[in-house]
Amino acid sequence: MKLKVSLVLMIIVFNVQFKHIDASDTRLVNEVTSVLLNPDLQTIEIMGWAFIMDAQHYNNEQTHSYKLRLQSKNHTIEIYSKPYNISQTEVMSYYGSRRCYNNEYFIDASICNHDYNYVGFSFLVPVKDLRVNEDYSATIEVHAKQANIKKSVNLYYAEKNEVHLHADQKILKIESKLFDSKLKVMSNSVLVRKEPNKNAETLDSLSNCSPYKAHYKVNTIFNNILDKQIVRYNTYYQLKGRFSSCINQRSQVEAGNDLYPIWIASNFIERLGEPLTFKVRDYNTDPVITVSEHPVLYVGETFIPLKGVSAFDAEDGDLTSRIKISSNNYKDKPGVYQVEYNVTDSFRKKVTAIQNITVLKRNYPPSIIANDAIIEQYHAYDPYDFADAIDQHQTDISHKLVAKYTIQTSKIGAFRQCYEVIDDANLKSEACSKVEIVAGKKSFRFIHPTKIFYMEDIPIMWHNRLDIINEAITNDIVFNERKLSR
Repeated sequence: MKLKVSLVLMIIVFNVQFKHIDASDTRLVNEVTSVLLNPDLQTIEIMGWAFIMDAQHYNNEQTHSYKLRLQSKNHTIEIYSKPYNISQTEVMSYYGSRRCYNNEYFIDASICNHDYNYVGFSFLVPVKDLRVNEDYSATIEVHAKQANIKKSVNLYYAEKNEVHLHADQKILKIESKLFDSKLKVMSNSVLVRKEPNKNAETLDSLSNCSPYKAHYKVNTIFNNILDKQIVRYNTYYQLKGRFSSCINQRSQVEAGNDLYPIWIASNFIERLGEPLTFKVRDYNTDPVITVSEHPVLYVGETFIPLKGVSAFDAEDGDLTSRIKISSNNYKDKPGVYQVEYNVTDSFRKKVTAIQNITVLKRNYPPSIIANDAIIEQYHAYDPYDFADAIDQHQTDISHKLVAKYTIQTSKIGAFRQCYEVIDDANLKSEACSKVEIVAGKKSFRFIHPTKIFYMEDIPIMWHNRLDIINEAITNDIVFNERKLSR
């Protein structure tokens, strides 16, 4: 009787331990750790890890395989990768559970732990196979050969900044939306950690729930990812949360603002949002046509098309010799005309540029620039110091100016000064300005034994008499010296 009871208990325990998971309920977890353009500029390497949880042991290159699928609206690319020696066994191990037997498939980790070795992948995508103006979304297929199951999911690569890769005249844009991404907790046995590390301190449950550690609430969605850190091959996401309920003597943590910072490893989540997408665009730089001058000509002068016009392309170099004239309405008559140029690079990218030509009627009258003047009383005034003239050829003809009025500076007031000039074509122009005579500034005067005006301007009224005065002073000094000497 005792033997029969023991046998029944063993059968019950055995059945409990073999807690099977339906194959359809298994989850394919993955992480893209890097997307890089190889030095040869010919291939893009997508690296990371992936496996189907709780399905089987992953121990070598023969136990499973990987396939990448890049799918656009009009094109599909499939690439295979052998498994690489990246291990997730430690991260995935459930404390207190034994190691699964080799023939135990689809067993929950709370009963036994599977090995997750050689779960790394490295896909080499030929750049030449990517078509311009196509958007390729990436999915990965994992084939667990011993458990005889295949699963496919979208790949995600949420970075803090947008990623651009340039190769083979193509630009591959990977739109990074880390802070716009969401994640969903996919397991009920994930501890809430305070740091991004497998061995980091965990959050305690509330005292009214249990003495055990707090766990993330399964199926909880976190709408705000605050940061990410990669520790070896694992990505940890920083979140904010709060205590929600007590289930199975575990405090459950869901999205909120009370608990911060808290971290969760990517192994136990499902990402929500835009998957890894390569947006392939033409990276050929448009050529540039430079028009260095827009000539101004007079009727009868020669216009030379292409003069001062050049073209350059970042890929092809100097394209000046390839410039063509698209249209030209130039005439040797007064008016404004346009010449349109075009050039095409080796990628058949065509650009255009416009050159403006202004044709002027000959014998435009000359121009006078007459400036207003302010002169102190009794100071010299030269009207030609305040005016300039140029003709239609931009030649200085100021020497031909004629001031029409004589202004005396002895009288304070505002006066009008006018000029006229006649150019070589016998065309005349006039212009006027204002001359203001103002009282001179008062200042100390310096006395010199032999000079009447010392360290000051000579008043204009004395200019013609200065020699007579100086002569009289000199003679008087000589006479006095002789008189004293006697």
